[in-house]
Amino acid sequence: MKFLKALLLIVGLLFGVYAIMCALGPSSSDTSQTTVIDASPSSIYAEISDFKQWPNWSPWEGIDETMVTTYDGADAGVGAQMNWTSAKAGNGGMEIIEAVENTSIKKTLSFADAEGNSMGAGHTNWTLKEVEGGTEVTWDMVGFDLPFLIRGMIMIGGQSVEEDYKKGLAQLKTYVESKPKFTPMSEEMSDVWVISVQRDNVTEEDLANGAVHGPAYGMIATFMAEREMAEAGMPICISRGYEDGVMDLSMSIPVADSVEVPEGMIMEKIPGGKCLSTIHKGPYEGITSTWEMMEAYMKENPQEMRYFPYEVYVNDPSTVAPEDIETKIVYPVEG
Repeated sequence: MKFLKALLLIVGLLFGVYAIMCALGPSSSDTSQTTVIDASPSSIYAEISDFKQWPNWSPWEGIDETMVTTYDGADAGVGAQMNWTSAKAGNGGMEIIEAVENTSIKKTLSFADAEGNSMGAGHTNWTLKEVEGGTEVTWDMVGFDLPFLIRGMIMIGGQSVEEDYKKGLAQLKTYVESKPKFTPMSEEMSDVWVISVQRDNVTEEDLANGAVHGPAYGMIATFMAEREMAEAGMPICISRGYEDGVMDLSMSIPVADSVEVPEGMIMEKIPGGKCLSTIHKGPYEGITSTWEMMEAYMKENPQEMRYFPYEVYVNDPSTVAPEDIETKIVYPVEG
């Protein structure tokens, strides 16, 4: 009985001490930290908009070997979710609710107890801005009140949210800057005659499920079949203009020589010469990031374009696995 009373007394004292630490600990996690990373906004956005990339640089990675992390919702961007359970760091989750590609991200952040009951929720934000020397990255947490019991954990750990954010940005900077710099291939291309069908003011939604490409290539293929013409190369898509997600495109099929084409089609020649190119491997839905890498390279290494950039569909998606689909992005430049 005396032992039990002593044990209860000790437990009571420990709880009292922890309660005092919770009372003295930080009540708010408001912080804003900034650094400059020698990389393009698109390469940094790719790391922070995809929760599955966070283990590469997160300040909380490895603090609890028993932590279990799960991912739900979208692969990246709006709707992407990450949830975790941890004996040391507590349980919680994040979800991206707003995102402007290569510019900003807003996330909800929530904590829960072992039973899943809410212990507090708030928002965190990322802002990316091109500056001399790379990209200015700001990571902040605004208007977030820490749950009472979490404050004591911060006092014990001696690590504030501000220090976590500083550490996270430092590790993100090291990780991104240590990655190999993207460099496109340089090659000489020959002249290519193509039969094209142009479609203007095309949105990304219009491209879904081949709604634009399919009918255009079908029209060209029908004309060529009637003339018993053979293809002289894989299909091409010329990007004649792009602004705010709206594109002017030409779906094109290479042929051996110039021929007369009916109204609604264009007979044109893609001029040969020096080209910078890269291969996007995998489903077409992910090709935007590869275009962005090419655009970032062209900004950092300005060169005069001598023709519109275009895609070459290297292999047939119906004959290879999705991860083996190859699309070549070509930038014709002055030699």
